[in-house]
Amino acid sequence: AARGAYDHNLNNGTPFYHIAGHTPHLLIDAIFPGRHDRVLAMHSTCSYRDVVAFTRCGGETVTTGIWPFRTTRHYTAYNGHHPHPRFSTGGVDVTHRDYPNRTEFANPAP
Repeated sequence: AARGAYDHNLNNGTPFYHIAGHTPHLLIDAIFPGRHDRVLAMHSTCSYRDVVAFTRCGGETVTTGIWPFRTTRHYTAYNGHHPHPRFSTGGVDVTHRDYPNRTEFANPAP
């Protein structure tokens, strides 16, 4: 209920730095579009405005559809949301539940 009560992507000028996980799993790959950390898809962890099969944080150009109906569109994250500069924009090799147990992700300075 709290998630729907306000737009959690609005940051009032405070920058947010995102770290996305990428840990493939055969069953979960069929559920989540694009890369994921086995609980959240990259469109959520990178604060994208749309749900698409993303492969990186920080903006991506995606082509969809079959020829001759293919379309190409550039997607960006909400204003003030950025990929963390110390980590890969393609996702780090960590599952969602392992984030708190990894010291390199506990409090990474930008």
